[in-house]
Amino acid sequence: MDRSRSRLRPHLVGGAGGDPALHVELAGARRALLVDCGELAPLPVASLLRVRDVFLSHAHIDHFCGFDRLLR
Repeated sequence: MDRSRSRLRPHLVGGAGGDPALHVELAGARRALLVDCGELAPLPVASLLRVRDVFLSHAHIDHFCGFDRLLR
């Protein structure tokens, strides 16, 4: 099995200094998952619409503040 061809395409939404939010595209699946919901404004709406699963590491506000944008 060739592990160099991962189906996971992670993207740190706010960069290294932003609120925690990791958007992970699943290649070939037209869906994504989100690990923590920090500031999500930099993420295009089309990317948010592909999110099917959300994982929160804990409920501090910087990990949760973008949840309302995701629901909209």
